[in-house]
Amino acid sequence: PANVPRGSSVEVQARRELAGYYAHIEATDRAIGRLIGRIADANTVIVVTSVHGDMHGAHGCFRKGWPYEESVRVPLLVGGPTLLVGRSGQHEAPVSLTDLRAFTLGWADARCPVMGRTHSLISMPSVVGLPHQCDRIWRGVRTAKRKLILNADGQTWLFFDLERDPLELENLAHDPARAVEIDQLRGLMQSG
Repeated sequence: PANVPRGSSVEVQARRELAGYYAHIEATDRAIGRLIGRIADANTVIVVTSVHGDMHGAHGCFRKGWPYEESVRVPLLVGGPTLLVGRSGQHEAPVSLTDLRAFTLGWADARCPVMGRTHSLISMPSVVGLPHQCDRIWRGVRTAKRKLILNADGQTWLFFDLERDPLELENLAHDPARAVEIDQLRGLMQSG
């Protein structure tokens, strides 16, 4: 994407790593396909997700733990025709891995989970001392249109208008015109 610095060592590394990454994805896809092919019970719910993404050179970063979309926004794929009747398709409501417990309880009772959140809380509660990992503890909130990230001390680090800037190229954290929005998102973080 356009947020990977072109003509740099970052682009070269990103292209090399993506080749291996896509090979892993293809192998995982085949394995999941074989698993699904062996399940005979139509009431089985199959969930495929990930705990994190990978930067792959976006914003000049690699690995996980960064608060950018490439790292925090991961797919949640759910299959189970009997339990999900009428709920097929793509849903854009924010969800979190922490929602899987409630979803699983709903599926166990043959109910469809409610997907109506307005926001999800996101965080990196510890620093992993490995090369290319995010260098700080952070927490934040993501809505369908905005994302606010705070440093461990509560100071605003990043604020993105995801609707206008989906590649997160313009950090609006210190734009006085955004102070009200930032305060509203802080309120969402405090209310959970």
